[in-house]
Amino acid sequence: EGWTPHAAVSSGAALSQPARLSRRTQLGIVSGVPRASAAPGSRSGDAITLPPPSTKSGILAVLKVHKLSAPALLIRARVVLGKMTGNTWFPAPRPSLSVLAAAIDDLTEAQTTAGTGVMGSVAARNAKRAVLEGVLDQLRVHVQSIAFANLEYGHSIIESAGMDVKNTRGPGPRIFRAEQGRVSCSVDLEVPKAGNRASYHWEYSVDGGVTWVRLPDTNTANTTVTGLKLVSTVHFRYRTLVKNVISDWSDKISIIVQ
Repeated sequence: EGWTPHAAVSSGAALSQPARLSRRTQLGIVSGVPRASAAPGSRSGDAITLPPPSTKSGILAVLKVHKLSAPALLIRARVVLGKMTGNTWFPAPRPSLSVLAAAIDDLTEAQTTAGTGVMGSVAARNAKRAVLEGVLDQLRVHVQSIAFANLEYGHSIIESAGMDVKNTRGPGPRIFRAEQGRVSCSVDLEVPKAGNRASYHWEYSVDGGVTWVRLPDTNTANTTVTGLKLVSTVHFRYRTLVKNVISDWSDKISIIVQ
């Protein structure tokens, strides 16, 4: 509403929330709903240690926050907090969401103080930022563990937590990619090259793929989309035209705009 992208790319389907968990559901799959249990790995207190990423899973939860400004980091953290609150895939997140909320409040206060120029306030702000980044990374690992345990719903699980999905299966050049652009509220798109004289058709969706809007065609296997709405989830897809033959639309991918 009130925003129009200037160009675009695709991702997973909308989330299907699991039913209330019963004892049978915890032990296996009941009526087609996968169990929502912890993934392989070891626990120590609130820390979860996962095994090395498996190429069989094909997906990883991603939170690229280290290069964000403090205000942008706070926005992203609040998105994660809102998405995970009441989310039935995460009945007992580790660390708890109260820890995340406290870290957000601490950095918000420290950021305000740093803006006054008080001596030592910037260092204090940076320390609070490091704490928040650490909490977010622990939650990312927790989300990844749930996705590993329920691979059929992995994409939706990760996206439902306000995180991005990275595909790890197959060689890099053959992956349809959507990444944050250099400018705020922009997305860079890249697809496998279809040929020297191919053209590429792009579409975007802001309602999970229910409706699609056409974007400008290109003669290159990449494009940059600007003017997107901050912290919105946008889905993309593409198709190619080679020697008057149009391919089917690709699977959709998604990204949370920063």
